[in-house]
Amino acid sequence: MTGGWGCGNDVPHQKVSKVVRASNQRNILLSPDVAKSIRERVESGQYASEGDVIRQGLRALSEREEAMESWLKQKVVPSVINSRESNSRKRSVAQVRASLKAARTINKKKP
Repeated sequence: MTGGWGCGNDVPHQKVSKVVRASNQRNILLSPDVAKSIRERVESGQYASEGDVIRQGLRALSEREEAMESWLKQKVVPSVINSRESNSRKRSVAQVRASLKAARTINKKKP
C-alpha cells in the first residue's frame, strides 16, 4: 500500500487518516504498533485527531529535552567544574577502593 503510514517496505503499512490544516502537511511512516497507539488514543476520545497526538508527543519530548538541558547546565556542569578545581577531592583508585572497603566493613558490623 502506498501513501499510507507504515514502517519500511517489509512491514505492512498502517493507513491512518490525516487531518489537513492550514499548516504544513507531512506524510510520515509509522510502525504498525505506533499507528495503532495513535488510532486508539483518538478513538478513545483522549485526542481529537492523529495530529493532536503527534503534537502532544512532540511537546512532551521538547519539555523533556529542555529539562535535561537545564539539569546539565545547573547541576552537572558546575559539579564537573568544581571537581576539576578542587585538588582536595582528588583521590587515587586505591584510595577509593580502601574507603569503600572500610565503609563495607562498618556496615557489616552494624546489626
